[in-house]
Amino acid sequence: MWLGAALTYSTDRECSTITPTIKVSEDLSWGPIIIYLSFRMTTFSYPGFSTVLESTCWHAMFRHPVIVDGFPIPARHENERGLEIPLDMMSTLAEAHFATVYNSTLILKGLCTMLVPTRQTKDSISWHFLFNENGDRIPYYAFRERCGRWIDTDKVNTKHVEAGDVRHFVGWTSNITRHLGMLLASSPGSKED
Repeated sequence: MWLGAALTYSTDRECSTITPTIKVSEDLSWGPIIIYLSFRMTTFSYPGFSTVLESTCWHAMFRHPVIVDGFPIPARHENERGLEIPLDMMSTLAEAHFATVYNSTLILKGLCTMLVPTRQTKDSISWHFLFNENGDRIPYYAFRERCGRWIDTDKVNTKHVEAGDVRHFVGWTSNITRHLGMLLASSPGSKED
């Protein structure tokens, strides 16, 4: 179910959520069990990709991004936000393969992309993704103009980044919705979808 949902892609350039549903046939008297698997896709109402909105910066790392609703993820004990992704995958998707220190800030940089650390906890680092959509070279100082906040090497350095036990997150948001369960039965008098 999860793999099928994850391999679906959004038909729009916008980010979409996909909700997988499994239904088992109720009439088992006449033969084998029949399992129905369906996917419902909902497109976010964001007006395109944005390098300004920090909560959506990771969308630009993907083409036709899809979020699988309900997929179990590890607990976030230190209020981490954004997309959790391994460091090597993050730098590959961001095309930011070179680590450098610019004015006491560690930056992962590519030709027209960069990742800047915005928050560090005991076990995690949060990053902001910046890019030039037109493919023009992005200068090192661009994060000072286009990133609302960043942290310096006194908090995040190469040793911390390379530690295998550190979780990495791209983007952040001011609020989140957690779906911990689903009510399957409808209440009396309500309309079912």
